Amino acid sequence: MEARQPDVILRLAEATDTRRLRILAQLDSAPAPRGPMLIAEVEGRLRAALPLDGGEPIADPFRRSADLVELLRTRAAQLTGPERRRRGPLATTLSALERRTADLRSPKPLAPL
Repeated sequence: MEARQPDVILRLAEATDTRRLRILAQLDSAPAPRGPMLIAEVEGRLRAALPLDGGEPIADPFRRSADLVELLRTRAAQLTGPERRRRGPLATTLSALERRTADLRSPKPLAPL
């Protein structure tokens, strides 16, 4: 019989996550997190978080979390790519279609033929 993999959700932290993030930081003996955070939930439970400003991750020390932290770092790198860094950490990301067509668009209007 094959073991079922738990559901993992990576998402940006919201104001409603503040209390859970403080508790996670206390468990990890870390300072309370500030600023935009990316969080990892397993089966609906907060297991790890990573500040998008480049700070240190926090994680539940009583659960395996190295893989979650690596997932968070990978996702954070996607969210804070070169385009995002120029615009700031809270800027919206481009859709896949916008990214594909951005290189096709000219930075200035073409002159009429």
